[in-house]
Amino acid sequence: MDSSNFVLKDSGSREEFETGSRRDIRSGKGRYDLMSPFVLDRDARLLELGAAKYGERNWEKGQPISRFIDSAMRHLLRYVQGHRDEDHLAAARWNIGAIMHMEEMTVRGIVPMGLFDLPDWSGVSAEDPAQDCTRHGNTPMKSMKGKKGMKHEMTESKKERKAEYGPKPKMKSGKKK
Repeated sequence: MDSSNFVLKDSGSREEFETGSRRDIRSGKGRYDLMSPFVLDRDARLLELGAAKYGERNWEKGQPISRFIDSAMRHLLRYVQGHRDEDHLAAARWNIGAIMHMEEMTVRGIVPMGLFDLPDWSGVSAEDPAQDCTRHGNTPMKSMKGKKGMKHEMTESKKERKAEYGPKPKMKSGKKK
């Protein structure tokens, strides 16, 4: 990688320290210094076990979202039931993180849209591929809006999903007719 192509990003705002040193502000960049080192350690230990069992980065090849949800919920339930035979909390947390990772990889076109195999329980038919893909509107998926060819890809993905899993279940509303 040629570092001469890098740009030093600048918010235009500065924070000054008592020593006189100045630095760009950190708001809007995430606060990595607030992350728990204990949680990160448990994440790393779980990843080590997973790499030994399945191979390094195996999960990054892509898996259906329903599998991550199933595993996260199962591990959380085991923890609530009092099972301490494995680090169920770390496993539940990791599976939720894997879902977030798959969302981002879908936006980037690295994994297929068909991995979002959850039924649409919202009752809302979305034309916005970002909403349709994730079933909520507060993710990086919004960046897909307006990309050429995305509507076609979504249509193909829906056809594949319908062929494999059948039509989406219909929810009955609680309203009386």
